[in-house]
Amino acid sequence: MVTRALLVYNPGAGGRELHTEVKQAVSLLSANGWDVEWRETECVDDATAFAREITALEQRIVLVAGGDGTIGRTVDGMMAATNGGPPPTLGILPCGTGNVLARQLGLPFMSIFRPRAVQEAAQIVLEKRTRLVDVGRVNGRHFLCWAGVGLDAQLTALVESQPEVKRRWGQGAFFLAVVPTLRGPLGTRALVRADGVRISRRLVLAVASNIQLYGGYLHIAPEARMDDGFLDVCCFQGHTVATVLHLLWQVVLGRHTQDRLVTYHKARRVEIRTAYPLPLHADGEPFGTTPATIEVLPRALNLLLPRTLPDSLFSEPR
Repeated sequence: MVTRALLVYNPGAGGRELHTEVKQAVSLLSANGWDVEWRETECVDDATAFAREITALEQRIVLVAGGDGTIGRTVDGMMAATNGGPPPTLGILPCGTGNVLARQLGLPFMSIFRPRAVQEAAQIVLEKRTRLVDVGRVNGRHFLCWAGVGLDAQLTALVESQPEVKRRWGQGAFFLAVVPTLRGPLGTRALVRADGVRISRRLVLAVASNIQLYGGYLHIAPEARMDDGFLDVCCFQGHTVATVLHLLWQVVLGRHTQDRLVTYHKARRVEIRTAYPLPLHADGEPFGTTPATIEVLPRALNLLLPRTLPDSLFSEPR
């Protein structure tokens, strides 16, 4: 039986051109009975449009060859088209800069030590091993990993405004953006409601996570589960550079959830109101400003996953 799939490929993702590697991955799928339609993005909205079109027309697996932002935009299109129907199916061929979701799921991603990673990811797709996962939504935009408010969104906006710098320096572009971001005003008075729990503080950063990892290596939401019907909300209080550096160090050490300047809640719905607008991001892409309403869609997406999946990422056993 032929398996039909749409491939959404972002040629601008990652630090180098991966067209040949992605083509080889598609050839592997085709040799194993898959009929893959290839579509290449030319602007940031293409991934959403392609996924929405295909998902609305027919039940077809959607594959993404790109980074976390492209994955998030594709999920947004799929969920918009599904509109409460049966969960669609997504497979990932990691080709991004940070590949945070790939790291979290144990998917292979390109490096000098793993030149055939895209083909390895295609082999995982062939196994059709799926699990239902939650999807987040912030102000109408769907996301798979996280939505952020404040400092991280400021960093993201600055990096995304300089695509050549990001392409050249990879994750290093975010470190280059830290100094100019910290020179600006930090934090503002905010009111956060997480499933009725009221949090009032000077907010420098808030992240609603569906996964545990953040920024590639930081376990910002250690209790997050992708199928528990909740988002893990971490709010950081502060307004000085010293406080920000202290909080970052606490996250690195994995002690931030016990810090008095941090609140951590599981919630189905989060509302954030701020004294003046703070930038937002969804899956690492800038997306408007506060106020923000963030909610979870429980088990709304079938995700193609590797055999060696971390059990700590799911509430239900395999």
